[in-house]
Amino acid sequence: MPCQPCGGRAVAHLRLAHAGASSAGRAWRRAAHASRRRLEARLWPEESAILANYFPLTASSGSGAPHAAARRKRGARFPACAPPDPAQASHPVSSLQGRRPPSRSTHAHASARAPSARAARSPSRTASGDTMPQPSPVVVVAPDSFKGSLSAEQVAAAIAAGVARARPDAVVRCRPMADGGEGTLDALLAHGGARRTLRVPGASSAPRDAAVGLIDAHTAIVETAEIVGITDPAGMRAPVATRSTRGLGDAIRALLDDGVRTFYVALGGSSTNDAGAGLLAGLGLRAYDAHGREIEPTPERLAHVASVDASGLDARLADASFVAMSDVDNPLTGEHGATAVFGPQKGVTPAQLAPLDAALGHFATLVEAALDRRPAGASSGRARDLPGAGAAGGLGFALHVLGARFEPGAEVVARQIGLDAALAGANWMITGEGRSDVQTLRGKAPFVACRHARAAGVPATLLSGAIDAAALRQLSEHFDGCFSPAPGPITLDAALRDAARLLENAAEQLTRLRYGRA
Repeated sequence: MPCQPCGGRAVAHLRLAHAGASSAGRAWRRAAHASRRRLEARLWPEESAILANYFPLTASSGSGAPHAAARRKRGARFPACAPPDPAQASHPVSSLQGRRPPSRSTHAHASARAPSARAARSPSRTASGDTMPQPSPVVVVAPDSFKGSLSAEQVAAAIAAGVARARPDAVVRCRPMADGGEGTLDALLAHGGARRTLRVPGASSAPRDAAVGLIDAHTAIVETAEIVGITDPAGMRAPVATRSTRGLGDAIRALLDDGVRTFYVALGGSSTNDAGAGLLAGLGLRAYDAHGREIEPTPERLAHVASVDASGLDARLADASFVAMSDVDNPLTGEHGATAVFGPQKGVTPAQLAPLDAALGHFATLVEAALDRRPAGASSGRARDLPGAGAAGGLGFALHVLGARFEPGAEVVARQIGLDAALAGANWMITGEGRSDVQTLRGKAPFVACRHARAAGVPATLLSGAIDAAALRQLSEHFDGCFSPAPGPITLDAALRDAARLLENAAEQLTRLRYGRA
């Protein structure tokens, strides 16, 4: 039977050629030929090509004449082996285990088969076994923060280090993400702008230093979590019925003094539930009780507000524009409102839910009547019913009455940091967050990053500190793969402490799995 040109049988051919014409040689030849047939029945062409790299067709001792003579004697039965196909040589043997061997006729067309996705990622080899140069991977790293551990910028740096460790030739484009909550200011300023510190009241009304961002002379970023957020210990210690958003109003007024007229307000991560009454008070709205005395409109006093005066609102607001960054579409009041849905997370007790919800509705009625204008996008004068009015404990309501435009926070960030431009020419994205569950698919930063990647034809991998097992199937419908950086069981304290190292190691292994070594 004619021998097929294949590097995997080169050893048998070489031994046959040197065996000579002796009877012992003939017996050995018959055994070797039988062994060759058994080998042929077991191996795929890809495996044969790999074996050819380890057993090249060269004589290590003696003259090549006996081999040539044997070839002449046996004619075409033992032709010289062709060099292995580089495309076949790229397949590791382990990837072929358990597969059914092809028929003999398949061998003749092996080199014409389309390479698999795995072959395309594997380094090609020349006939001598050398690795052929491969294009450098282009990887976009666009994670959100790991709350309580690392900022989005630190997460991106750790992942980028892991990618570079596996593939030093990789082009890594870091685009830290956020969705309107904690870290939004950092994400937006990572690609330009200036940070400014203001002294304003926190949620507990105690003065605190809070950062705002200036994209240019007329555009500012105000992060709610930075001023009245859940990360402020003093604010969280105060009873929720006393927490106020006045610090946000004071910050906006200070920025108006500096000539700012466009405000991006990130609404996530607030600790307050006052319908934005404090913000409006900071901008000049006045609240009075039934005796005509001015009162500070904290949540516990909203039910006692008898009237409001909007004539003192800062006149410069008429020339200002607001973009509210939020992925929440809840109204201000009712069973889906700010108090009912988000209040318990901030410390509202079951006994406080109904009275506080009613107080917010009462205050909203007074404000809508005092302003006597229809909010943008409203079919009626009731700003409280607009999507997003219940965001950040009702801050969305206050921004609606100021004419704000609402946009998903992660989409605003993606646009501002140039995520689509970073994806151009990329062949992989890694994103992630501290914990991924079904909420991730409702506009969180990793999901928005994944959506942009898929639109660009770039596969996206999710690398999160924890992944809810119940949501894994839904997440896998969108992400190329979902992974946790923890190599095994680990305590929360250890995971938080070693988050950067765990992320770097996980990114390195994922990169090796996808691209191999440089």
